Amino acid sequence: DAISLRLIHNFSGTSGPFGGGPGGGGGRRGGRGPRNNINLALNWARSSSTIENPFPSLAGAAGTQGLNASARWVYGKGRITNTVGFTYNHNHLATTNLYSGVNDVAGSAGITGISTDPFNWGLPGISFNTYGGFGGPIPSRELDQTYTASEGLVWSRGKHAWRMGGDYRRIFQSFRSARNAEGSFVFTGFATSEYLPGGPQPVADTGNDFADYLLGLPQQTSLQSGTSAYNFRANSFDFYGQDDWRILANLSLNLGLRYEYNGPYTEADNHIANLDVSPGYTNAVPVLPGQTGPYSGTFPNSLVRADRNNFGPRLGLAWKPLKQTVVRAGYGINYNLAQYGVFVRNFAFQPPFAITATNVSDLASPLTIENGFPQSPPGTITNNYALDPNYRLPYVQIWNVDMQRQLSHG
Repeated sequence: DAISLRLIHNFSGTSGPFGGGPGGGGGRRGGRGPRNNINLALNWARSSSTIENPFPSLAGAAGTQGLNASARWVYGKGRITNTVGFTYNHNHLATTNLYSGVNDVAGSAGITGISTDPFNWGLPGISFNTYGGFGGPIPSRELDQTYTASEGLVWSRGKHAWRMGGDYRRIFQSFRSARNAEGSFVFTGFATSEYLPGGPQPVADTGNDFADYLLGLPQQTSLQSGTSAYNFRANSFDFYGQDDWRILANLSLNLGLRYEYNGPYTEADNHIANLDVSPGYTNAVPVLPGQTGPYSGTFPNSLVRADRNNFGPRLGLAWKPLKQTVVRAGYGINYNLAQYGVFVRNFAFQPPFAITATNVSDLASPLTIENGFPQSPPGTITNNYALDPNYRLPYVQIWNVDMQRQLSHG
């Protein structure tokens, strides 16, 4: 389902979108008075789908809902046109399986140590060496919201057309996910092992991963459970300036510079964690927002220090050396501003706010499906995500040169 509404009102009463008669041409030249109009838009869409699976018990459903509302005011007089805009974006995504909030199927099967939250109910993940594994849809809810305010100014003077402006964005991301709350089991045919020099070594095995599954003897289990709801927020803004300079009738130059600041995310309750890693990666210490680590100093609430050096130049050239030949060239730097959104989710679901463990079966305490997540199993590994707090956003440089030649017919 989708609904779209749009309202455009021209206060100056001219017939063109920017005033000045048909097409607004006279207004753009500055000869027919001010241009003054407002543009309001609203777009809403909703979709739902069924998640099918060869195994009917692994089916589920997914749904999305999106809303975009914007208001823009354009005012121009003479050679100057100013645009002010506000935008609100709202996106909601949901995924569920057949069991969430309905049936504790894993608990009823006797599996202990897993999440008891009804939202997380579902089937555990099963992996084999020689067969395809299986796992049901993971229940999740996500709400992304962005508030944007922007302003842009266009000023034409002589051979120059200046453009300048900026944007400010307030970003919210809230999500709830079961992640790996019902656990994952790996069957390899080596049901039990013990730690010997060089790593885990098989001691007793059936030699067949599916046989281990039928016996209920996994070689490895993993779990990520506990805190399931997070509320992230961040600030972002940019400024830009650009000059379209028509040097000659057959030569124009475009010069611009853009500055972008994309603040790293913080969590409303500071329920994120990182590792402060020593030089040479010889040691690592868990750190929380605002804490001081032994190697990197005090960590901000975002656990990552903001990258404030994101300057992006823009250069463009258009040259017509011959009547039917045009040469164009350009250069620019673009930054990957989405990286912080990826990192903050890796900071989530970490101790001490969540339980994360990887257990390997051994001869003294073999793992079973029912007892795959003991409280203090041998070989438990705490999984923390480590990121350098001085991480800098990656960027790409784009160079472009092309020539166009109009060929005469015949």
